[in-house]
Amino acid sequence: MLDRKVTNMPRKAKARHLLEIPEFPAVMQKAIDHYFLVFDKTPTMSGLANYLCFTSRQQMIKFGDDPNGDMRSGLVKKAILRIEEHYEKKLNSNSYGGAIFALKNFGWRDTQEVNLKGGFILNIGRKSGPKPKED
Repeated sequence: MLDRKVTNMPRKAKARHLLEIPEFPAVMQKAIDHYFLVFDKTPTMSGLANYLCFTSRQQMIKFGDDPNGDMRSGLVKKAILRIEEHYEKKLNSNSYGGAIFALKNFGWRDTQEVNLKGGFILNIGRKSGPKPKED
């Protein structure tokens, strides 16, 4: 028996768009995995929606958020989370402006919260202002 090294690394396949939204969860998962294999450096919401044959990014988001949806809606939601993770990782790079913009579209907020736990003293009974002059 000959010893052979197995070097079957996954090849970057050409992007092939589907003709319709996959009916079965296994087909949907395979399509999602193929999208991330081909576009591993630059996955986008619109690209994923187009690849999975949705008519818009919003339609894909609604499909993923459907509480009455089947297993496919969970797969789409997880794929969206993978794209969000991609942008979150970009926050550690030198060019993170686009990532901040994208994450804001995912519902992230860029705010500063000031918490005033201390109280303030209010002097009542004495008028403030200049003291009257004495003769």
